[in-house]
Amino acid sequence: MTIPRQSIRQNLKWLAIVNVVSKPVWFVFLMYSARALGPDEFGRYMLSVGIISLFTGLLEGGVDIHTMRTLAADNQRYRAMISYTLWIKTASGIAAVALAYALGTVIPVFMPDLSLFLAAAVYGTANLILTHIRIVIRSFEIMKYEAFSIIVEKVLVMLLCGIVLFVAPTAEWFGVMFAAAYAVVCVVSVLMVVRTIGLPDRPRQFVKNFFEIIRPSLPFAMMNMFIILYLRSGTLLLSYLTGDDSAVGYFNAGFRLVEAFVLVPSILVAPLYPVWTRLISDIAAIRLLSLDALRIISAISIAIAFPVALFHREFTALVFGEQYSPAAESIGIICASMVPIGLNWIVGSLVAISGRQRIANWCILTVTIVNIGLHIYLIQGFGVIGAAITVLITELLIMFSNWWIIREYLPFDQVAPILGKIVLSMLISGVVVNIIPGISAINGIFVSVLLLAVGYGLTGVIRSSDARTLFKIEPPLDRTDDSNTLNLRG
Repeated sequence: MTIPRQSIRQNLKWLAIVNVVSKPVWFVFLMYSARALGPDEFGRYMLSVGIISLFTGLLEGGVDIHTMRTLAADNQRYRAMISYTLWIKTASGIAAVALAYALGTVIPVFMPDLSLFLAAAVYGTANLILTHIRIVIRSFEIMKYEAFSIIVEKVLVMLLCGIVLFVAPTAEWFGVMFAAAYAVVCVVSVLMVVRTIGLPDRPRQFVKNFFEIIRPSLPFAMMNMFIILYLRSGTLLLSYLTGDDSAVGYFNAGFRLVEAFVLVPSILVAPLYPVWTRLISDIAAIRLLSLDALRIISAISIAIAFPVALFHREFTALVFGEQYSPAAESIGIICASMVPIGLNWIVGSLVAISGRQRIANWCILTVTIVNIGLHIYLIQGFGVIGAAITVLITELLIMFSNWWIIREYLPFDQVAPILGKIVLSMLISGVVVNIIPGISAINGIFVSVLLLAVGYGLTGVIRSSDARTLFKIEPPLDRTDDSNTLNLRG
C-alpha cells in the first residue's frame, strides 16, 4: 500500500482554503447559536455536551496520538492497526455514555432531559470516531481529504442546526440536529478513508492486539484524562456550585470564541506534526520549523485576542447581544487565554513526539489539581469571572511546563526576542488606541490590529519571505544514505 504524501505546501493549501472559506461563516454560526439559544438554553446544551465529553476524554485511551506517531513513521501498519483502534474508540464512546448516565443518577444536576442526553451521547461517540479518522488522514499527509471532511461537517451542522435556530431554538432540538450532522459526517469520512487507503484487516487475536495498542498509548491517555478534567471542570463546577444554567452559558460563550480560534494553530501544526515525527532525532531541523511556527502562531494569537480583550464589553454586546452583558469580563479573560492555547499546540505536540509524555503528565496532574482548587475557590468568590481567571492561569501553567520539557527545541535565547517584539508591538498598539479620544469599538479593534501589523513588520516578527519560504517546504525531509544534507526546501 503506497499513498503518495502531499507536500507541506499542498497540505497547508488545502487546510487554508477550507478554513478561509468556512471559518468566517462558522464563526458567525457559533456566535449566533449562543445568541439565539440564550444563556439558559445554551448553558443546558453545553453542560450536556460537557458531561459526555468529560468521559469520552477520560476513556479515549491516548489512541489518537499513538496512532499518529505510529502511522506517520510507518504507513504500512494501517491495515493491521486501524481495525483495533476503531473498535477501541467505539467502545470508549459507549462506555462514556454509560458513565455519564451513572453520574447523572448520582448527581441529578448533571442529568439533562433524556432527549438532550441521547443527542449528546451520539455526538460524543461520533466525534470520537471522526477525530480518529482525521488522525489517520493526517498520518498519511493527505490533508485534502480532511479538508473535504471538514467542509461536509460545517455545511451539515450549519444547515440542520440553522433550521432549528430559526424554527425551535431549544437545547434539545439543537443537540439532536448537531448529533445527526456529526453522525453523517462520521460515516462519510470512514467511507472516504476506506476508499482511499483501503479496508483494514479483520481483527484477530483481539485481546493481544488490544494491549499492544493500549500499552504505548497509556502516557497519552493520562495526558488526555488530565486535560479533559481541567477543560471541563469550569462548566461542571459552575453548574454544581451555582446551579445556574445562565452562568454555564456565560462561561461557555467565551469558549465559543476559543473554539473558533483553535482552527488557526491547527492549520499550521496539523501538517507539521507528521514531519516533526519523522525528524525527531534532528534537533536543528525541528528547531527551524518550530521557531517559525511559534513566531507566526504567537503573532496571530495576539492579533486576535488582544483587540477582543481590549474592547470586551462592546465586543460581547455586538456578537452575543445584551443578554450576555454579564459575561463581558469573563469573555475578555478567556480570549486572553487564546495566546497560551495557541502556543500549546506547538509545545504540546513537541512533547508528544519526543517521547516525554510521562514527564509532562506529572506536570499536567499538578496543574489539574491547581485548576480544580482554583475553580472551587474563585467560583465561590467571583462566579463566572473566577472560572475565567482559572482558565487563563491553567493555560499559562500548561504552556510553561510543556515548553520547559522540550526547551532544547525552542531555546529561551531564541524564543525571548520573538515574544519580546510581539509584546512590544501589543503595548504600543494598546497605548495608541487608548489615547485616541472617543474611538468606537469597531474603529478601535481595526486600529489596534493595524498597529500590530505595522509593529510586526517593523520588528521583523512577520517577514515578506515567510509565505515564500513556507510554501517551498516539502515533506520528505529525508537524508540519502550517502549524504548528510537535510533537504528542507524540497
